[in-house]
Amino acid sequence: MKMRICAAIWAFLLGLLILSGSTRALAESACTTNTGSEKQAALDQLTELKTQLAAIEDTVERYELGRLIVLKNQVNSVETAIRAKGLGHMATIREYQVLIVSFRYSTGYLNRVATGATQENISQMMKLLDQIVEQRGFDDSPYTQITLGTFSQIYKLLQDLLNQPIPEGLKSRLTDLIPPIGQVMAIAKQGDRPRTFAAATAVVLQIRTIYPAFLRVGSSDPGYETLLNLQGLTEFYAEVAQVEN
Repeated sequence: MKMRICAAIWAFLLGLLILSGSTRALAESACTTNTGSEKQAALDQLTELKTQLAAIEDTVERYELGRLIVLKNQVNSVETAIRAKGLGHMATIREYQVLIVSFRYSTGYLNRVATGATQENISQMMKLLDQIVEQRGFDDSPYTQITLGTFSQIYKLLQDLLNQPIPEGLKSRLTDLIPPIGQVMAIAKQGDRPRTFAAATAVVLQIRTIYPAFLRVGSSDPGYETLLNLQGLTEFYAEVAQVEN
């Protein structure tokens, strides 16, 4: 009798252990599934953003196209970070911050290039952005070093352009931008302050004087995409700093 009672107790305890293990496994599985679902939902949002941007691109004139490329590149940067690092990694969070700021400061641009056929695309993009802000928990001003981030990208684009076979006259004028851009980056390390904006605005105006030379580079010529990106970043920053045309 005593042996049967002990056996029953052991069977009960073993059942609890098995149930506990099963419960834990189920919980872990549910957690993994939820994490995977959240990641996929985030990727789906980015895919939808790219779809809306592509719909707009066909209607945008060349001189306005650079800003759109900047937005597309930033969407791709967030997607790359999510796939490589996951949603919770600081690198992904930083890319999301830049994405939000890029779209927030492109509202005027998007309204300017909107047509009757693309207005709905733009509305959908801004709704998606609001969802991302709410889901990621960012406020209206999540990024305080826009100047440094933007001009660091401009500097890299210039380095790339100077290594490509572009016209010598254009190359010379781009080379002249290197010292003032370096000065802006040094000042911008202190954040987006009046002195930073003043130095950066002067460079924006200097870059704009080279735009006519940009237009002489054809779509099949070396440096075309990079020049569009450079112009797009410059005009994005011009809107942030409220630089007049």
